[in-house]
Amino acid sequence: MANIIKSEGKSPAHLHEDKHSDIDIANTPSETHFNGSLVDDDTTNAVKSIPLLVPWPGSTFLIRSVVSGNVITLLNGKVQLSKPGGQGSIYWQCIEHKGRLSFRNPVSGQLLGFNEDHRGLHRLCCNQIWHGKKEYFEARVKPSGDCIMLVSSSEDNFWYISSVQEHDEETLTVGGPEETDAKAWEFLKV
Repeated sequence: MANIIKSEGKSPAHLHEDKHSDIDIANTPSETHFNGSLVDDDTTNAVKSIPLLVPWPGSTFLIRSVVSGNVITLLNGKVQLSKPGGQGSIYWQCIEHKGRLSFRNPVSGQLLGFNEDHRGLHRLCCNQIWHGKKEYFEARVKPSGDCIMLVSSSEDNFWYISSVQEHDEETLTVGGPEETDAKAWEFLKV
């Protein structure tokens, strides 16, 4: 049974000192700070961020792979996973349009989405100014605590974001409706 707080006009400090009181007071810090860095060396400026489980409209994020630590980057017109601190644009503004989430690159002004390449592989891209069906995203937290990202397909289904290794870069792809190859992500608010 929970204790009922009976202050009887006593101040909180006085209640804490009263050894015969029926009151349990938890000493909880008023603030908690995360001073994390995206890079382990000091060759670049550390980016301080706040980890969130899921993105929220009106905020800007770095979207980082839990496994590799690389971030979604727009480099030379292509979307790829790259180490933080390199070339390319790594910030993504989360916006809401018709109740759905999208990510806009603040440098290009274009939306993250996907297209089909010449081999039939669906790849993430950043080349649309207007919202279409392929520019809407969803983030889900799995029971394990990992967050996975899905993108809307042209058939109004959501497909998982995965990746393939090509040459010396990891290219982001859109898998099918199965979770087997979905990557785990962290959304770092900046």
